[in-house]
Amino acid sequence: MRFKTKTDNGVAGLTILLSLISMLFVIGFLVMIFALMGTSLQTANPVTATVTTNESLTVSGTGISSEITASDYCGYTSWNATLIINSTVGSTTASNETLVEGTDYTVNTNGSILNLTYVESPVAVSGHTYVWGGESCDVINETTVAVSTVTDWFAIFIVIGAMVVLILLTVIIITAVRSSGLLQGTG
Repeated sequence: MRFKTKTDNGVAGLTILLSLISMLFVIGFLVMIFALMGTSLQTANPVTATVTTNESLTVSGTGISSEITASDYCGYTSWNATLIINSTVGSTTASNETLVEGTDYTVNTNGSILNLTYVESPVAVSGHTYVWGGESCDVINETTVAVSTVTDWFAIFIVIGAMVVLILLTVIIITAVRSSGLLQGTG
């Protein structure tokens, strides 16, 4: 019984190159899907947290204040002030004066307040609640960043694939020159 073996003459590893390109495409496609899913999951489970300690916000005249600390948290969306006090220690004009929302200030979703009247800086936010993504947002964010770093390896895969194809081309050229009879010795 004879076995027929298929030989692709002159393709120089083209199947390997096509496999490499297909593999890179699939890896890139999966990374994109996981990155999009991770971005959607970051805000899928909002958590409301309450802060009862004083937090100092700096206001410049009748302008926008600095932001609350929670505005840097993963998935932060909004906050609501329970009590804001103009508590500049040693101030002659205002000390421990409770500010009224809508009259003295408005709460901005980015974590700052808009000072509507003249309020001396700093103001103390003695209680507020904020909405953020929770610990799950932190975990999903770290996972999304880790998955998206896979694309850093694409250049290495392309270089290795090109080296394999070049080595196969060199072997085919050497074999073709030897079988052509041009390198036969004279004596």
